Amino acid sequence: ENVPEHQAITVKYKHADNPGVPCMLLFKDPRGTQVFSKHVGPDDQEHGKVSYLAQRAGEHRVCVHCTGSKWFHTAALKWELTVDMADTEFARTPALKENIKGVERTLLATLGRAEAISAENEYEKSAEIEFRDTSERMNSHVMWVSLFIMAIEGALVGWQIMHLRAFFKREKLI
Repeated sequence: ENVPEHQAITVKYKHADNPGVPCMLLFKDPRGTQVFSKHVGPDDQEHGKVSYLAQRAGEHRVCVHCTGSKWFHTAALKWELTVDMADTEFARTPALKENIKGVERTLLATLGRAEAISAENEYEKSAEIEFRDTSERMNSHVMWVSLFIMAIEGALVGWQIMHLRAFFKREKLI
């Protein structure tokens, strides 16, 4: 998931048919280093939720790492992951269920999601501007290199014409 800086990544997971294998949910930042992990044991609930606050902007990865007890353990495990930016169920100041009504809770969740979308739009806009600037710089470099090559080719053509003229005069063809 491409995430702006200081934005929450929420992962909802479900592992229904775990045959007793301990697993880890690993969060990796854009540099590929592990920044957060959550142990999901075979005795844990089959579904859950975990969140991480991104410290860097960029593409974050969520990996599931399961270790088997046998060397050649090849049983396939079924996982369902839902990766979302921000937490749509809580706002910045979460309230207890008994303190807030359902409509207000939904409204706060919607406002939180709108803030997350706005932050994502800002991040994409800055990434697009950076890409455009890099592309323009590259095009400028390519233009200067092609002008240099054309100047070298022009000089070579002039040199060849000059030597061909001298050759033709020497051979009395002109």
